[in-house]
Amino acid sequence: MFDWISQIDWFAIACWLGAISLIIAGLAGTVIPAIPGLPLIAIGGGLIGWAGHFELIGWGTIITLAVLAIIGVIVDTVAQTAEI
Repeated sequence: MFDWISQIDWFAIACWLGAISLIIAGLAGTVIPAIPGLPLIAIGGGLIGWAGHFELIGWGTIITLAVLAIIGVIVDTVAQTAEI
């Protein structure tokens, strides 16, 4: 009767829920300065890739997200520390 429970990929479900939570927190971080939005979104994308065995989101996409997040953090840091 409950055989379908053993067939569910619980790891993928946990990764997707974690990724959605990170992406929502990252989107909030674009408005709230105390939350690092770009890295959270990049990590959420990585979790989605991991959940799908990097078939839906491949390594190229993960590397692109990571590079864009690093550039965004650097630009944000420079913009905050720049003297006018």
